[in-house]
Parts: sequence; C-alpha cells; structure tokens
Amino acid sequence: MNRIIPRTAFFLLFLFLVSGCRTTRYDLSSIHLDKVPKSTAGLAIAVQDLRPFVLSGEKPPSYIGIHRDGLGIPKDGANTASGKALAEDIATVLATNLARQGFTTRTFLLSPEDDEQTSIRKGAASPADRIVILRMEMFRSDSWAEVELRWKFRLDIYDEQGARLASEENEGLADSLKRNLTGAISDGQAQKALSEKLSSILADLLATPACVKALETGDWRHGKQAAGAGQKGEPSRPARPTAPQDRTSTGPDTVQSILASGNYQAVRDWAKEQAVRELRHSREMLDFFAELIWEQRGKSDDILVDALAYLCLAMTYNQNPRYRLLMEVVRNEARTKKLRKYAKNALNAIPVDAAVTQYVPGKGQTLVPIRMNMAPPQPRATGQSFAALEIKNSRH
Repeated sequence: MNRIIPRTAFFLLFLFLVSGCRTTRYDLSSIHLDKVPKSTAGLAIAVQDLRPFVLSGEKPPSYIGIHRDGLGIPKDGANTASGKALAEDIATVLATNLARQGFTTRTFLLSPEDDEQTSIRKGAASPADRIVILRMEMFRSDSWAEVELRWKFRLDIYDEQGARLASEENEGLADSLKRNLTGAISDGQAQKALSEKLSSILADLLATPACVKALETGDWRHGKQAAGAGQKGEPSRPARPTAPQDRTSTGPDTVQSILASGNYQAVRDWAKEQAVRELRHSREMLDFFAELIWEQRGKSDDILVDALAYLCLAMTYNQNPRYRLLMEVVRNEARTKKLRKYAKNALNAIPVDAAVTQYVPGKGQTLVPIRMNMAPPQPRATGQSFAALEIKNSRH
C-alpha cells in the first residue's frame, strides 16, 4: 500500500508535466461565412484587438483561450495556428469571405491605441468605398469536458469620407458549444466548435439590415483599385505588378517619428501598410525606403528583415528605375536570404533606363524635405557600382 501512493503521485506529476509542455493551436483563419452581403465595392478591413488581457500584456495577441487536459489542468494556452495575432486571422476571414461575394478587399493593421479617427485615416490611406472595422473587446475560450466561449464584438462601417453608416454589437457567453460525456474535449473538437461559433457571430453582424445597406448600397468607385484580400504572413510578389496609382503617401516626417521609436514591430506594421497600398509614392518617400534598406541590409532580426522585405515590395510596385542599382547591390549583399529574395524580385520588376540617375545612399537626402522635381537625367555606364559612386560598403 505504501508503494502505491508514491507511484500514483508520480503518475499524476508526470501527467501534469506532459500536459504543461503542449501548446494548443486553433486554425480560425479558414472559416466560411453564410449570409454575407454581395457587392462590387472596394473594402478596407481591419480588426482591432481591445481584449483587456492582451492590452495588459498578460496574454499575447495570438491568444484564444484555455484548453485543459483530462484532469482539468490548463495547458500553455490555445493560440492561433498561424502564429499571427487573432485580429489578423479574423481580418483574413472577413476579407476572404467578402471577396467571394464580389467585393474587392484589402486588410490594414490597427494598434490598440488607435482611436476612431486614427483608425479611419489608416483605412482611407488607400482608396476604398467602405472602411470596415471590427473591434474585438472580448474573445476567450475555455475547453475541458465542454467548450465555453465569451465574446464581445462591435462592427463599424464607414464611407470613404469617414462618416459612420452602420454600427452593430454582438456579445454573449456560450457555455456548452461542444460537450463530451466520456472525457476531455480534443483539440480538433474544440477548434471545430469555436470555428462554427465565430462564423455565426461574424455572419450575424454582417447580415444586420444596417450593415447590408452600408455594404450593398452606393456608387462604387474603388472596387477595381483596392488591394487584394487577406494580406497575411510574409509579403508576396505578384507575377507582374500593374501600374501603380498616382497618389502620394505620407511624408517622411511621420515615418521618421515611427522609426525613431526603435520598435521593430511598429516599423514592420508601417512598412506593410506602405507595401499593400500598391500606390505611387513620392520621390522623397522612396528615398526614405531606399536609405532604410541600405542602412539595415546587414541586420538579421526577423521582424526588421520582414519590414525591409515589405519596403522592397513597395519598390516592386513603384517600378522606379532610380532604385535599380540599389536593389542589385542589396540582392548581392544583404545578410539574409529573405531580403536578398525580395530585392531580386524588385530588381526584376524595375525597368532598365540608362537615362535615369541612380539613387546614392548615405548622403542624408531623407533628413530634409525634397521637392518632387527630379534633377536632370544623367546616363550611367554599364556595370557601374556603388564603389564608383563613392559609397563605402559596410562590413558584415
């Protein structure tokens, strides 16, 4: 008898340690929505994560909830299978499903600190007929012998001038989405139950009369110009970029304030916005991109490299011959394979024009405003390098 008790205690301890080492991941990014409005409007879509435990830093943005083992012991927590923020996955769901109904959709990023006017400005950064913002104030699951979900969403739809056309809320607690009378709910069962409930919540919000009217009624002007739906993960290069829109982006003073923060995640978010717009940037902004790519090409931080890849994608869309030589050198000299790849993509997309003066990095030209008028074109010799332009290569 005395030996049985220690063995039982050891077995329970083993189960505790094993269950604590597993991380549960739910794939909520490929949900199908029923009752979705139909239109050809251009939509800018974002989901803002306002969950208190994410704002406090207690849980990461990818957090979905708790998944318990057979003994009721919580695991490390259930997170998104993609590893991305839950808000990004839900934005992808909205963009993908609305695109199936004829909308032209693109997603954009919002931080928890963005107020309503800032959110609208971000959504209107690239032309869109409607700005769709879903604010997630609560979404948290708890799975053991049954699946429980608590949620609170607010969906706001604005026109391109920022006037609110619809505002709907959906809040609730479902304590038995899925029940297993013989033991603990499996990861797959919990994922299916949560996916079905989230699908129902989003579809119900979109199907309200006010939202249907806002999305289906109007004089659409930007359906064909809006960027593609479901921007996610690392940036991807189209087979052949189309001519960018003639629109100037935010000035370098705003960008400098973001970069000065030293927050690589903020830099990445800003860079992604620049890339997914697929618009024509001003020369001073492209110089700013070029200088940042040049200065940071030897770094290996994953988030920073991702930001630089997005800036190379912006170069791909703009197709400005002024930066062809820069992309050629970054393709050859960048420290990471990823940055070399996107520099190569940009180089392939940028046309050759010997009459255009090549960008020369390291001269501080992005520290002061530069007018749009370009200097008289000067031919460059074939095979010219940065050494010939008196640029000293960094060591890395």
